[in-house]
Amino acid sequence: PYVAGTSDGTNSEVLLNAPVGIAGGSNGELYVADVDSGTVRSVTFAGTNTVVKTIAGNPAAHCAEGPGEQARMFYPGQITKAAGNGFLVADNQNHVIRRLELLSGGWQVSTVAGIPGVKGEVTGDVQTALFRFPMAAVTDKWGCIYVADENRVCRIAPTETNWWVETISGINGKRGFTDGTNGVATL
Repeated sequence: PYVAGTSDGTNSEVLLNAPVGIAGGSNGELYVADVDSGTVRSVTFAGTNTVVKTIAGNPAAHCAEGPGEQARMFYPGQITKAAGNGFLVADNQNHVIRRLELLSGGWQVSTVAGIPGVKGEVTGDVQTALFRFPMAAVTDKWGCIYVADENRVCRIAPTETNWWVETISGINGKRGFTDGTNGVATL
């Protein structure tokens, strides 16, 4: 039988609650976005044992930045490796892109782009841009971030003084299946 939960531990003690995203770490560990528990969890291997530990979030629907155990996410989606000791998480129901970074004091969660709890399809700098249920975020070799949002794909790229969010495919607020370039294609 399927048993869902949020128990950390070893082997059969572990309970997950709808894991939807997974990324590999630099030392063979895995990181899992556990959507229904609002957490990101590490999976490490010790001999024949598998050890799972919550590194960010809490099984409560909130939104907060900060140290891993104090941070709150609401349906964290796809997780992907970012530069340094970091990962990007599409925080779906909070409508933001989050960064998880391992610092000397532990895991830290911060908002990369979007306004927590405010949904929309607005381009602009990272403090004013809005997303609508982002599902995934990845980086390219130049450090730009690409986001799969509800009806579009966005790029978050550095400018001279800030980071800028722009729609590169799809039309804000318009669903569809139209092939084409830039502002013609619909997703």
